[in-house]
Amino acid sequence: MLFIDGLPAEMSNTRLIALFSPFGSVVVSTVARRAATEYLPFGFVSMQSEAEAKNAQAHLNGCVIDGNPIRVDSRISPPFGWSKKQVVLQEVFPA
Repeated sequence: MLFIDGLPAEMSNTRLIALFSPFGSVVVSTVARRAATEYLPFGFVSMQSEAEAKNAQAHLNGCVIDGNPIRVDSRISPPFGWSKKQVVLQEVFPA
């Protein structure tokens, strides 16, 4: 599972999948929201294999998306200060 920090406010699960798909099969894509409409700047992506995840991380870490540099890390917890109870994760399982 990859942790993605610095996502722009307009990021959707569909767009996150499209960003990571060139590097392999996206199994799960999750953009964090505190409530249905409240933006949080991070998400998670799970790739089919560890090799695909490492490839995506190598290519996307530091990329600028809509003016925001993103950080792609193998850490699987929300940023410091965010409790898991504060975050509602919306999962998309691509077909």
